[in-house]
Amino acid sequence: MKDSVNYSASMTAERTLRHEMQVVLSLLQENSDWNSVRRNIIDRNLFQTHSLRTTTTYLQQIRRRLQIFDEPLRQAYLAGNLTDQNALLLYALTASYRLARDFVLEVVRHDWQELKPHISRADFLGFVARKAEQSDVVAQWSPKTIRNLYQVIIAFLGECQLLRKVETGRWEITPIAISPILKAYVDSTDRYHDFEKIILNA
Repeated sequence: MKDSVNYSASMTAERTLRHEMQVVLSLLQENSDWNSVRRNIIDRNLFQTHSLRTTTTYLQQIRRRLQIFDEPLRQAYLAGNLTDQNALLLYALTASYRLARDFVLEVVRHDWQELKPHISRADFLGFVARKAEQSDVVAQWSPKTIRNLYQVIIAFLGECQLLRKVETGRWEITPIAISPILKAYVDSTDRYHDFEKIILNA
């Protein structure tokens, strides 16, 4: 019997949006009303995009992330260093998309724990093939969809510095070391019990 997990391929539009996250969180500090912040960003083109569609797509992605972050994590993103921001962006991706979460835990984390320092494109394709055996949704994905998912997930993990490219199709696994303040908070908050597992710090 195949798994009933609802894997989604919708993450192919996902971007890290590091600067855009900063813009939104700064505006929310001044005005907590999302609609007002949204209108301000669109009217002034604060994301500096070439189309309204791109701006609204980015806003949708950021709003989803803000539903994952409580207020202390929002403040941690605003005040944090690049490493903390990387960890928060990575956690938001894996909390939003089961496929990305499973890949990090079942492939990246597993290989790191087994002292395998690198992952490859073949590792991703093998992971998706296993999921296709478990999920009717994944089994129906086209080669193009799988290729797009690979590019997005690997790029995101690379930009968050969980992976570092060493050659074409091969990446070094690099755990993210967060600040003591962020570490203490996620360690003490049940809601984020898996945070350090995702960033390979536990």
